This record gives sequence, structure tokens and C-alpha cells, in this order.
Amino acid sequence: MAKRILVIDDAAKIVDFIRRGLIYEGYIVDVAYDGQSGLEQAEREPPDLVMLDVMMPGLDGLEVCRQLRASPNGDVPILMLTAKDAVPTGWQAWTQAPTTIWSSPLPSMSCWPASAPCSAAARLPMAIR
Repeated sequence: MAKRILVIDDAAKIVDFIRRGLIYEGYIVDVAYDGQSGLEQAEREPPDLVMLDVMMPGLDGLEVCRQLRASPNGDVPILMLTAKDAVPTGWQAWTQAPTTIWSSPLPSMSCWPASAPCSAAARLPMAIR
């Protein structure tokens, strides 16, 4: 059975890039363009992995991560994406217990599994074109 990945990001171009690559590799991809919709989607269809942007209007990624961790599916692997390299943002993100954090823009999806220190990332394809 195909793994389900939930992508939560307000940047449509980034979401489309990620979604197309993951679908091509055989994943089921659910998309939410804001934090609240992402939480609702995660409750309706529990994902095997969440890819979550830190900076979004309304509920930001930090709050979404906190609420996901407090939910019945709280052990889901969460990969937080951030365009901010600043230490305070990274530290704030780690306090919400994501599985890992990646900086964006994403240079190449082919390096994702190698750069993520988590078993969830190992389930991602080695090369997404």
C-alpha cells in the first residue's frame, strides 16, 4: 500500500513541485495551503509523514507541529521546511519536536533522504525528478 504524505505550505509553487515528484514516485499526496486546513486533513486522513512549512499566515508551522504532536497521531514523522536560517527560528522549531528540519528553497529532492537523520526520510524516494 502506498504511503500517504501530507504537504502543508502556503507557497503553491513549492507545494506543486513537491506533490508532482512524490506522486511520480508512487506516494499518495494530500495538500493543505494553511495550518488549520493541514490539521483538519491530518485528522481526516492520518498521514505517514508530514512536510510542514514553518512560516505560514494564521497558524504557523510551529503551532501546527505542536498541535500534531498533541493529537492521537502525534508520533507521525514531521519534516519542517524553513526559508529562515536564523538560529532563533531553528531553535523555536526544534522545541516543537519535529522529526527533522530542512532549509528551503530545496536545491534537489534527490538529497532529502541522505540529509535527514530520521527513519521517516528513509521512506522518501532516493531521487525525485
